Formats: sequence, structure tokens, C-alpha cells
Amino acid sequence: MQHFERALLDGELFLLFLLTENESNGFVDGVIKAIKSLKDDFEYSSINSMIINSDFLIVVGENGPEKKPSWSDDLYYEFRYRIYVNGVAVASSGWGQSGWGLMQNHSILTVNRHYLSHEIEAI
Repeated sequence: MQHFERALLDGELFLLFLLTENESNGFVDGVIKAIKSLKDDFEYSSINSMIINSDFLIVVGENGPEKKPSWSDDLYYEFRYRIYVNGVAVASSGWGQSGWGLMQNHSILTVNRHYLSHEIEAI
């Protein structure tokens, strides 16, 4: 059997970092700590992400609009969200519809999946 090594991809490193922080700090605090660390210590174009477990959905809106691809428009990195009685929807499209709120850049939306409560905090 031939053995070979390969470098980890950015997404794999991101996941490993999140898992490490979650192990030390719990799910919500671990994700927030990981995102703040990446934001403070690395150059990036976007750390936009959605992370979910059985209890929470966390949506990260963190990007550098000045680093967006040249072919993209101003909405390229934006997330929108909509709160329903029985759920929450988050999307990067659907803007022509009423009832969608803009998730500001440099923010985290945390949804408690059991109670459908949510909060948005700046990062």
C-alpha cells in the first residue's frame, strides 16, 4: 500500500480549529472564540460560515468587502435572515422578498434550535 501525505485544505483546517475551540469552550463560545481569533490574527477575504449542531445554528457574517472577487457585486458576501414562528431561514439570496433582515458584516447570528430564540452580536 502506497502512503502519501497531502496538505490540509483551508476548510479542513477551519473545521479542525472550530472543533478544538469547541472542545475547550463549548459550542457557541468555541465558535465565537475561533472566529475572533481568525479575524484578529489572519488576513482573509471571508470567514462567512454556517455551523450547526443539535442545539444551535451559528451564522458568521465576517468578510473584507475590499477583497471580494473583481467579478462580484456589492451583495456578494451578504447574508439575510428571516424569523418565522416555527423556524429561521438564512440565505445569500432572496432579496426581492419582504421580511428578510440584513445581517451586518462583522456579526454572528446564534439561533437556539429548541426555543427558536436568536441573538445577533458584533464580532
